[in-house]
Amino acid sequence: MIQYIPSKAAKFGVKLWVLNESITGYIVHLIVYKGKRYDPTPAGMLQGSYVVNSLSDSCNFFNKYYHVVTDSFFTSLDLAKELLRKGTFLTGTLRENRAMPSSIKNSTIDENEAKFLRQGQLLLCAYKEARHRKPVRLLSTACRAELNNNGKPKMIEYYNTKIGGVDLADQLVSGYVDDRKTMKVWKKIVFNLLQRMVTNAYILYKQNSDAPRLSRLSFRQSIIEDLAQEHLLSRQQRLPNRELNNARIRLRKVPNGKEKDCSGCSDRNGWNGRKRTRTVCVRCGNGLHKKCKHNHVCVEE
Repeated sequence: MIQYIPSKAAKFGVKLWVLNESITGYIVHLIVYKGKRYDPTPAGMLQGSYVVNSLSDSCNFFNKYYHVVTDSFFTSLDLAKELLRKGTFLTGTLRENRAMPSSIKNSTIDENEAKFLRQGQLLLCAYKEARHRKPVRLLSTACRAELNNNGKPKMIEYYNTKIGGVDLADQLVSGYVDDRKTMKVWKKIVFNLLQRMVTNAYILYKQNSDAPRLSRLSFRQSIIEDLAQEHLLSRQQRLPNRELNNARIRLRKVPNGKEKDCSGCSDRNGWNGRKRTRTVCVRCGNGLHKKCKHNHVCVEE
């Protein structure tokens, strides 16, 4: 399940396929990638295309004319055509090694120049922003072949404004991360999912609350307090009875200077080791330090 991704800062980790709302970063759906053995890609299909179809199908997004924005790992001509048949639009950057017409793939363009190529609803674009930079290639089934006042294609600006949903979600999650060092992969996944659930809850809270809104930190603190409230109440109900029992415990000294293991703090096989005392509980006769009365459960013999 652990993946090696050399382009990432943390090169080893668990890969998540995430479908986000582009403006707020709300996580609509995600899939934990389990590796080629347990999560194989169907024959004749790119992994990126398979992931986009799986996420969209799981959320019942097809035939509702949603607009999916993807990066170069997912975008392909075959994916765009398939999504069009399913009533879904696509815009994304294209890798140079993907199948595309040679007029776009091998196009020679000057600085701040754009070249478009259309076939039906499929629109391809190649644009070079500066002389020292490589051309960028995009594919869209929803945008038009239009330029802004600065000569940049409008579909590039649209792509830049919509692609940041996943990065925004990761940024929100990492703000108050509470990861724990562990060798158990499933624990890392569970903690990460809990963080994303809390982030989603805060996004919904901001969108639907008319009252003065809490900060993200205050919102998290309120969740922790509410979840712990039931435990704290039950503890307070148990505490008086336990204090009453501890108050009834009386101690006496062991005759002849003998010692016994303390029933409250002695642990021969644990980290604390063996702890000896010269006092015992009057009722049960077990060894007991005065300071350990709160840990003693007295069972009368």
